[in-house]
Amino acid sequence: MKWLFVLLVIGNLAFWGYTRLDIPPAPTDWKAHQINAEKIALAPVLPPPAPAAPNSTGPAKDSAPATDAKDAAKPADKAVEGADARKEAPAEKAAPAQDEKPAKGKDGKDAKPADKPALACFEWRGVLPDDLPNVRKKLTALKLGGDVHVQMPDVDRSKVRYWVYITPRSSQADAQRKADELKTLGVADYFVVNDGSKWQNAISLGLFSSKDAADRRLNDLKEQGVRSAQVSERGESNNGAVVQIRSVPKTAKSNLNAASSAFRGSTVAEVGC
Repeated sequence: MKWLFVLLVIGNLAFWGYTRLDIPPAPTDWKAHQINAEKIALAPVLPPPAPAAPNSTGPAKDSAPATDAKDAAKPADKAVEGADARKEAPAEKAAPAQDEKPAKGKDGKDAKPADKPALACFEWRGVLPDDLPNVRKKLTALKLGGDVHVQMPDVDRSKVRYWVYITPRSSQADAQRKADELKTLGVADYFVVNDGSKWQNAISLGLFSSKDAADRRLNDLKEQGVRSAQVSERGESNNGAVVQIRSVPKTAKSNLNAASSAFRGSTVAEVGC
């Protein structure tokens, strides 16, 4: 009985071990289950796909849920647009000069080139021949540019007279003081001009029909001590010289008027060029 028990135990162990063995199944004949097996061809082996670019907008591994991926894709798209804009920026700077917009002024409007000053022409009338050198000096000092032309008036030579005189004084009182000096020197033939003309406050010392007579009178005055007397032609049509000033700034009229005030009887007027 003891040996029978041992044999049963050994038999059970052998059966248990047999059931635990890994016996491979019999090979399956797949061709027997295929339909039209002769038409089947093997497909070529394709290479693995290339790795995605670093700035790819596709979802990466271990990415967040789909809803979060859409939101994350928007900043990425903006970053790509910003990068493209920076790449195109140099091309805009290299645009031709004619495409550039005009400069803006302080008020935001397009800056305009400075306008050239308007030009005009003037006539300085009633200038005495003896005053012409001083008038020319005045014009030179003003630096107006343009052209200056002196036009002498037409004079009827048959009516020309030669006047011995002392130039107009600054005031009537000054003219009277000068007359008193002449009286002191023994000059009796004189009078102070008081007619409101350009000769106002001048001192007349005689009017003669010939130049020789006027020169003799002038010499007599010098012998008496008069040093400021002079001789000048006078005629009925003699209204003084005309100084034409052409193509100068229109704003020069105020300066010309101020200069003419130093020459009694002369005036400045704007004329056509």
